[in-house]
Amino acid sequence: MKVALFLPPDLAGELKAFAARHRQTPSLVVADWLQQAEVREAIARGREAFERGDGVSHEEAVQRLSKW
Repeated sequence: MKVALFLPPDLAGELKAFAARHRQTPSLVVADWLQQAEVREAIARGREAFERGDGVSHEEAVQRLSKW
């Protein structure tokens, strides 16, 4: 899928420089950032659930996972 991303020239330059330093294309840098953002969001949701008391003990987690 193609997506157009319009950045201010200074930010576009930073993206290109970052990508070059990491031997990636700017597209791959943006895709990686999005994937990491999804992981951070999932971790935040998990922490919020834990704070609400929606968690299980270690023993229960091990028991549930052993069924797989």
